[in-house]
Amino acid sequence: MEVFNRFIAPKGFKFGAAIVGIKTNGKDLGLMFSDQPCKSAVFFTTNKVQAAPVQVSKEHQKAMMPQAIVVNSGNANAATGKKGLKDATKMAQTTAKSLGIDEKSVLVASTGLIGEKLPMKKVEDSIKKVAKELSFAKGADVAQAIMTTDKATKQVSVQFDLDGKLITLSGIAKGSGMIAPKMMINEATMLAFIFTDLRISQKTLYKILPEINEKTFNSITVDGDTSTNDMVVICANSIAGNKKIGPQDKNLKTVAKAFETVFSSLAKQIVKDGEGASKLLEIKVKGANNDEEANMAAYAIANSNLVKTAFFGERANWGRILAAAGYSGAEFDPQKVSLKFNGLELVKGGVAVKVDKRKLKPIMQKYNIKVELDLKQGKGKASYKTTDLTSEYIKINAEHRT
Repeated sequence: MEVFNRFIAPKGFKFGAAIVGIKTNGKDLGLMFSDQPCKSAVFFTTNKVQAAPVQVSKEHQKAMMPQAIVVNSGNANAATGKKGLKDATKMAQTTAKSLGIDEKSVLVASTGLIGEKLPMKKVEDSIKKVAKELSFAKGADVAQAIMTTDKATKQVSVQFDLDGKLITLSGIAKGSGMIAPKMMINEATMLAFIFTDLRISQKTLYKILPEINEKTFNSITVDGDTSTNDMVVICANSIAGNKKIGPQDKNLKTVAKAFETVFSSLAKQIVKDGEGASKLLEIKVKGANNDEEANMAAYAIANSNLVKTAFFGERANWGRILAAAGYSGAEFDPQKVSLKFNGLELVKGGVAVKVDKRKLKPIMQKYNIKVELDLKQGKGKASYKTTDLTSEYIKINAEHRT
């Protein structure tokens, strides 16, 4: 399996992007199209305030055979009432008519300011124009078109051989703020679009993706806020020509590994681009009574403002980590826990260990810091990736309208 840090279009997929003028600068509309309908899995936001494109896409996904995705950035089309629903539907209709496909086979996504109406004449004209200029080489253009406060595009591709056929699995994503996934089947809190020419059954997609989702997109957080809009879409168009992958297929592990590689890369890229972030933190909790309690503790630590600001200040305020674990709901004996930063033990048996500051200081100055908390209760474990909380994050979100 070969991994690329760029987008390589799988066979049968075409892409395009345009400048509508919704944002103050740059591309802000993207179109993704498959030559034939796709097997798919789609995950939607858990937020009760769901944007118009989410509502429209949920309805269209019932057919489970999407062939196109249209997305805009700079405007969330959320909290826009009946007009917003009409506009999201019109985006699907215009896309379908321009491509000669069924309206129900078009998914719609938006990201940006909440409460604003879309400039629909410009949007419709741009969709029609882009539909005529689609190319397998323009996937990176769509990655640019979905950016909002992102500093960089998120792209990844993997290629591997299956039954003598070259399989390509590629993804793009956006996100740097309002990132705190709480995903189950059909639920998500980000924009990610993943495409493959693999021939795989619908049942198999839903068999392997929830667990992969849990370990990747569902194990990152930047600020604990859940978006009104975002979704993860996986489309497989079968054009590679491999033998169809079923739930018990001998190649299922290889396929699952490829999906996990793409999911994991995009998730990590989102965290690394966290608004104002200066550090990437990996919070690992082990020794919990079960995985659920480990997840509760890891999530509480990863979202603690006190923990995050301590790392920004490069101070080993480990008491904040124990406090977060303590209110998480996980059951443990504080007298037994141990805590390490990048392998350096700070706490043993619930009390401080004498630490050489000459060893600790360079750890706190690093960009990547691994926090390892052992609750000494059982075999439960969990991991979260997060960022520190900086003054730049406050500046961005004080000045940026949501």
